[in-house]
Amino acid sequence: MPRKPVAPKPQKAPWLAVAAICALALLPYLISVTYDFTFDDGVIVARNPIVQEWGHWKQIFWSDYWPGAHSSLYRPLTTLSFALERWLHGSGAAGFHFVNVVLHAGASALVFLIVVEIMGAGWGAALAGGLFALHPIHTEVVAGIVGRAELLSTLLGLGALYLVMRSKEASGIPRKSYVWALVLFFLAMAAKENAIVIFAFIILWKLSRLRMGKGGIGYLKQLMHPQLLGFAGTALVFLLLRAVVLGGVAASFSPNPPFVENPLAGQPTVVRVLTAISNQAHGLILNFWPWPLRADYSYQTLPAPSAGLSLNLLVMLFFAFVCLALWAIQRRWAANLAFASSWYLTAIIPASNILFTVGTLFAERLYYLPSAGFSIMVALLWGVAAGLHPDDWSIPQSARGRIMFGVAAAVLVVFMVLILVRLPVWKNDLALFTETVGNAPENVKARLWLGDALVLSGEYSASIDQYRKALEIYPDYGAAAANLVVPLSRLRRQREAIESGEKALTLLKEGSTVVMYNLALAYLDAGDPVRFLEYIQKVISIEPSNANARYQLGMYYWQQEANRDMAQRYFQQVLQIEPNSSNAANIKRLFPELR
Repeated sequence: MPRKPVAPKPQKAPWLAVAAICALALLPYLISVTYDFTFDDGVIVARNPIVQEWGHWKQIFWSDYWPGAHSSLYRPLTTLSFALERWLHGSGAAGFHFVNVVLHAGASALVFLIVVEIMGAGWGAALAGGLFALHPIHTEVVAGIVGRAELLSTLLGLGALYLVMRSKEASGIPRKSYVWALVLFFLAMAAKENAIVIFAFIILWKLSRLRMGKGGIGYLKQLMHPQLLGFAGTALVFLLLRAVVLGGVAASFSPNPPFVENPLAGQPTVVRVLTAISNQAHGLILNFWPWPLRADYSYQTLPAPSAGLSLNLLVMLFFAFVCLALWAIQRRWAANLAFASSWYLTAIIPASNILFTVGTLFAERLYYLPSAGFSIMVALLWGVAAGLHPDDWSIPQSARGRIMFGVAAAVLVVFMVLILVRLPVWKNDLALFTETVGNAPENVKARLWLGDALVLSGEYSASIDQYRKALEIYPDYGAAAANLVVPLSRLRRQREAIESGEKALTLLKEGSTVVMYNLALAYLDAGDPVRFLEYIQKVISIEPSNANARYQLGMYYWQQEANRDMAQRYFQQVLQIEPNSSNAANIKRLFPELR
């Protein structure tokens, strides 16, 4: 009678190495706790009523991730984490930044633990964890608070994968670990939809073990294993929930981004797919050499959409071919490399615009989970080149081994220096977009955001230059025309402000109440009360809870002695809508009887 095979004992990770990798991830980023909210942090966190005001639990779980918009994004766990933090430590940015840094350290440790399961607890695993901890491409994710979606989904998703990989039994995952793996997988998707690729990672892991003759059962039986089907069912449940919340399956995959955000939207399928594949070569290059980095890659930053062949397209196709070819080699090193490289390719697909259009053309934050596969792939190649035994922690005596150790140490040092150089750019919007415009002068969105930052700094003339340069590059940029109204009005250039505001209303797909409000004030300052009343009333009709519009209307009527009763009515409405606002405080100071 044949003996029942005994499952090998799981690898034990040295916790000193785990602590060292966490330290590598923490140290360069701790300074970010002194930084402000930047870029999308304002909309998603700092000014999001669901986050900042207590009691919006239903909206957290039953609304689009992007406040007041249809972005086809459903990330309730990420939003919940922001709301809980707001309750715990207040509305300042420091606490949010600190949690991001801690989550990055946890994800880096999990990368190390996963490589321990792949190749053993040794220098190779340590290098993979170190590369992930110190890769400069992660600066945006860790320093930008909205990078929480990537951080949280990656941490939870890698936790689920690790539980699967810990099991060396052909019969499947132990029941308790299996349940926890399903829970973590679901939560990872609830943090960011892209974590659905963890299911593909599990399949790739199973296939790579079968290529090494360690599966115990055949390919078909492995893929049809009830536990694997459980992960498929979990993914399906999440997708159905997401579709219900976002208004249907079609709506949950139709972000319809503005042209500036993603020029691939509306392009023919062939153009979209070939350009998207070509753009991924830029991401692959950034994984090898992460410089220069940019906060934004919208219109006019990457090459224009094209259905033709390009060097970048050929690079990505060749990389994909090599990854697939590795699966044909029945060697341990080939199976591990096939798993790691396929991890990278699989992870970039959901947000790549290859399968469907997404809300952005390209972003460095989208490479957080893929770069884990990249780090593993590099560590595996490094281990082979150094001639190391997977479980060996000793320093190699051979010249080749010492050279490879020197190369690894040099790369980690260079990566840390690049993080320290890049990180201060993220301290506030003015620094971030000054640098972005410097690196990508044709990026109209970066010029828009730089103009906004300059307005907040009181540099109105400089902001006008940025908005007008954006309109030179892209004349139909409604957002730039809209925002140009504010600095022109502040400099008392009302006619120019009115012209820009009217142009913005014709360019924007939907009537913007912000533009109407600013346009109303410009008309009032220009001595045209009729147009002021027309636009301010439009704002109130569209947004009945707009306290600013009611306040301005009240101030207008207060100047007219015959209409002061009407003014008091509008002031009373402001006090009811926003009793703690600066407008309310001004009303109480000027008109004590309205308290």
